[in-house]
Amino acid sequence: MPVIDEGFLSQFGLQETKTSWRIRTSKRLVSILIATLIVPISSVVLIPAATAASNVSSLSALTTTAGTLSPAFASGTTAYSVVVATGIATTTVTPTKTDAGSTIQVRVNGGSYSTVTSGAASSSLALAATGTASTVDILVTAADLITTTTYTITIYRAAVPSPPSYVSAIGTGATRQIRIDWTASPGATAYRVQNSTGSAATGCESVTVLGCSFTQINGTNLTNGVFDTYRVFASAGSGITSVTSTSALATTSGNGSGTAQKAVLSIQPQNAINGVAFPIQPVVRLTSGSGILAAVGTYTVTASITAGGGSLIGTTAVVATGSATATFTNLGIVGATSASTITFTPTLTASPFTALTAVASQSFSVGSTSLQITTQPTNSISGGSLSEQPVVRVMNANTNNTITVGSTLTMSASISSGSGGVLSGGSAVVVAGVATCTNLVITGPTGSYTLQFTPVGLNGGLSAVTSSSFIVSNPATKLSAGSALGATSGAAFTTQPVLTIQDSGNNTLTTGSSSTAIVSVGVSGGDGLAVTV
Repeated sequence: MPVIDEGFLSQFGLQETKTSWRIRTSKRLVSILIATLIVPISSVVLIPAATAASNVSSLSALTTTAGTLSPAFASGTTAYSVVVATGIATTTVTPTKTDAGSTIQVRVNGGSYSTVTSGAASSSLALAATGTASTVDILVTAADLITTTTYTITIYRAAVPSPPSYVSAIGTGATRQIRIDWTASPGATAYRVQNSTGSAATGCESVTVLGCSFTQINGTNLTNGVFDTYRVFASAGSGITSVTSTSALATTSGNGSGTAQKAVLSIQPQNAINGVAFPIQPVVRLTSGSGILAAVGTYTVTASITAGGGSLIGTTAVVATGSATATFTNLGIVGATSASTITFTPTLTASPFTALTAVASQSFSVGSTSLQITTQPTNSISGGSLSEQPVVRVMNANTNNTITVGSTLTMSASISSGSGGVLSGGSAVVVAGVATCTNLVITGPTGSYTLQFTPVGLNGGLSAVTSSSFIVSNPATKLSAGSALGATSGAAFTTQPVLTIQDSGNNTLTTGSSSTAIVSVGVSGGDGLAVTV
């Protein structure tokens, strides 16, 4: 019976466990046979399989008070995102472990880890300033104290809203009715309309859209033929700002029958991003000289750049019939080099062909765009779907907000670095500014790879982005053992064997689950061999 004695592992330069081993042989060299795996081969520890601790380091559930995780939680998915309002300054996470023997630690924005009880909320985690993102890491360590998994939640905190940059007020032509329109305030969750004395417009006390019509102030009817000015408040959590409109005339229906004389830009082109349709599209209204809506027959409103350079994209001429309002749907700008201005010119296309006065937009800047990989690819097995499928977002480079791209756009993936690999499933459609890959597969030799994501179908202004590196491994198929030389009964070999785990292509595996193992040692071909424990 072979005997394994205390001190065996140290004879091979290996770490000893609670139970130590040593081989004694009488006549000939001993072959070392390897079975299953548990630790990186560079520090193999031989332990009885029956006492091996669990290597499960996953979560079975994860929630946060910041909101709903995107995507929905799944044990094998490690990257998530949440968007919170400006006023949310702290959050907690509640992770639940899969294996009872594992431990959980949590940190925010690269700080120190603190231990969290499975199924219980963490301590309060402070989020970064408004308009920025925070990263919450949840580190799960398996009972074997070797295997770990890190889950990450990226929490985007909305910015305190700036005041609307423009407010338009007109009489609608209906009895005592005023129409207020305004530009969007980034991060705003609600708007409020007040008159010059601070009284709220009835029905417009808290709205989420960019316009509101009303006939009363604090429940009291407006007076026909009286001008007033109005203020629009934008709010989000603790941030409240406001801007004042031009004056508007409360009108009777009779006042609304005047002749159209000029164009008024009720909604300005705004949130301009290079090569992307305006998220908020311009709205042009025709009014009489006193600022009351005046419908005409058929007319065309044509947009043209009058400052800033570049060119317009999308539909630049809108035809309207029998309405005082012309709304653009996919107008945008590309290639602007400085602050831009767009002029909107109305032209009657039927009698009486009266000349109408054009209107110019406010000067606006054109923001740059960027791609951001918010879910990076992770270590995977050759020929199988990437363990973590990438998610790429089209971002406003100035505000770090996701942009809803107005044109048809796909994201094409390709291998940027890594020798000999072949990528399949490398295309994803961008929906609401987000491209989510679902079936990316790399087949090739073991090694480090990066992926490049390139936008296809956008009108310029957006460059490709490259992922962080990750390992593609082939399954372990064999163990390579160097020769053990200089055997003397009861003494260590003078040349110790070196063991490596290899795939079918004779590549040594140094990372990934296939590079770790529970190892059993046996002997063969030795006459008079004794093994003791």
